[in-house]
Amino acid sequence: MRESDYDNALNLLRKTTINRLFLAILFSFLTVVGAGSVACGDLLLAPVKGVGGKGWRGDKVWRDQVTAVGRGGDIKLNVTATRQEAIDLLEAVGCKIDRIEGPHLPPNPHQFPHINFTTPDGKKGTIPIVGL
Repeated sequence: MRESDYDNALNLLRKTTINRLFLAILFSFLTVVGAGSVACGDLLLAPVKGVGGKGWRGDKVWRDQVTAVGRGGDIKLNVTATRQEAIDLLEAVGCKIDRIEGPHLPPNPHQFPHINFTTPDGKKGTIPIVGL
């Protein structure tokens, strides 16, 4: 290998490493702001499905669900969220998780697994989940 070939290969490696680092940071940022994709290291993974496998994170349905969670109260979604989906919704709003509980006995209205939370402005809420 000639010295110029070596230098060219080294420069290409440097550019590639810098580009991969830049993309990793960019995609991580997009994940944080809800662009619907997940970054893992320097690899961009597929877009993340929405709650109940419907739609995508960041689409209109997701944004409507985030808005509903932000209002507090007993959250009624068209589908039941998994524990992680509910946590993701709560984190998107900035809610504090108070408790994750199983079903209660009557006359308590929460006779299903659920997460109790507090919105950033202090409203209490409950979101049903598939299981504990």
